[in-house]
Amino acid sequence: MKTFKTILTISGLLIIGFTAGFFTNRELMTRHIQKVGAIGGGPRMETHIFTAIGASDDQKEELGPIIQSYGKELGQLWRESRNNRRSIMDEMFAEIKPKLDADQQSKLVEFRKRYSRSKSKRGERDRGKKGEFKQRRKDGDRKKEEQAEMEGE
Repeated sequence: MKTFKTILTISGLLIIGFTAGFFTNRELMTRHIQKVGAIGGGPRMETHIFTAIGASDDQKEELGPIIQSYGKELGQLWRESRNNRRSIMDEMFAEIKPKLDADQQSKLVEFRKRYSRSKSKRGERDRGKKGEFKQRRKDGDRKKEEQAEMEGE
């Protein structure tokens, strides 16, 4: 009987925990979606401007609607720009692909996957291993120096 009560208690706590987690996550995601929907004219932009200029409460009331209206335009422009960038990237990759060998084409496909994944994670970039790009740049500089030395001899 004691084991049954323990199992029942643990089961009840798990159910309550999962339910609370589900509804909390739902609420957080709803807020996040609303923030993303208001990109450009959101409260963050107002806050940044008000903080930068040290706006008084009266100024905040007067300037708020103006900033919001322009913010909506900026948000729309940002979304259109994102779509334009995507179509330009698609055109570029379509033109590049036939000029590459099979290995390079597979690397291009992998690059596109990483690029689109990194863009889908808001604010995060897929930069590969830490320091990988810097190292490749250093290697390229070394090759150029070696070539210059060989040409100079």
